[in-house]
Amino acid sequence: MRVLVVSPKADERLRLAGALLGRPDVEIVEATSAVEAHQLTSERTFDVLVIDGDMRPEGGQSLLYEIRARAEYRGEPAPPAIMLMDREQDRWISGWAGAADVMLKPVDSFDVAERVLELMRDTGGAVPVGDEEGTAGEPLAMDEPSEFQGRSAPAAEGSPSAT
Repeated sequence: MRVLVVSPKADERLRLAGALLGRPDVEIVEATSAVEAHQLTSERTFDVLVIDGDMRPEGGQSLLYEIRARAEYRGEPAPPAIMLMDREQDRWISGWAGAADVMLKPVDSFDVAERVLELMRDTGGAVPVGDEEGTAGEPLAMDEPSEFQGRSAPAAEGSPSAT
């Protein structure tokens, strides 16, 4: 099993990788930025991604969305991802980007390691995106989470549609 840990913070990468290192048949690959993660995911396949959602300038949600879009364009399954967040308010956008799980920081690295192994058991290491024939040029299947399809955002107070 190959796991990509993406975070600009060396101590965070070390803690997360350290919790998985002692496990047999687990290979840890670290990326320090979204740019590096894009390069690694285009060159190699990964079974699970662990992404720091609070990276700058490109955030973790943007990174994950682009990885999933590239997989859908190619007709390949995307690896499941765990998004690590500072704010509870970012849980929805992480789900929209395709995260299988969101964990709020500070995280216990052993809880993350346990969740990585659960994802491998539950998904077999890949999450299909799009349809079997490929969807190049069509809207992405993950553009809107299923629980929100068909609903519009509530009107703001004082707006013409709110009266």
